[in-house]
Amino acid sequence: MTEACSALFLSNDVFFCYYENDIVLLRLKANKYSRLHTKQAAFLHRLSKASAAAGTAPPAPRDVIDIDPAQTGVAKGLLDQGVLTRAREAGRSVAPTVASMPVEHLAAVIPETKPPIRGPHVAAFLWATLAATVDLARIALLRKGFDGPIRRVRRRNARMRGGAPDGSDARDLVTIFNELRIYWPRKTLCRFDSLALLHFLSCFGLCAQWVFGVRLDPFGAHCWVQDERRLYNDDIENIAQYQPILVVE
Repeated sequence: MTEACSALFLSNDVFFCYYENDIVLLRLKANKYSRLHTKQAAFLHRLSKASAAAGTAPPAPRDVIDIDPAQTGVAKGLLDQGVLTRAREAGRSVAPTVASMPVEHLAAVIPETKPPIRGPHVAAFLWATLAATVDLARIALLRKGFDGPIRRVRRRNARMRGGAPDGSDARDLVTIFNELRIYWPRKTLCRFDSLALLHFLSCFGLCAQWVFGVRLDPFGAHCWVQDERRLYNDDIENIAQYQPILVVE
């Protein structure tokens, strides 16, 4: 026998992706990645398929699935862990993260004439790197989740929608950022450099996607900046090792 289950939603601070035969979760407020065990992964996969078949985002309240009694505990476990919710306002459609794969690496092509670095570039760089440092220090010292910086980037991108850079603007700004980055006394870290680059671009009215990816065996988490077809930092070969789990746009 089976029992009907009212609509279940993916909690707003939870994101997931498929990595080969596994499902990996990112809990943004906890700043934590985890791999679902087999029964939970199968249940979440079933919910995702049901949500896609419903063709609504989020699914209408009438959309229900039948849960085998053996799976009731699995559903309860995901609800208790905060992965799923029954509250429409606290969740969204159960669907894995999808991101486009860039085909062009902006920093890989060095222009014949480097763009001049002017005062506004230096000022923007200093503000961007200081802002990123403060954001990450607040997370480390206060042990807060990473949802704060992501919320701010998302809100800013929404205000600047339509400000996606063309190829020449983006390449010039990325080149200038990389030139100035040499003089910033901090080793390269994906979260810091991606956040600082996004801040820097915003000073010139431009926005881009902040993509977080994950891999397993061995586990690794990474992030980078891109748009639909261009990668702004890192290497295409490197990010290809990671499955996108969160796209901030």
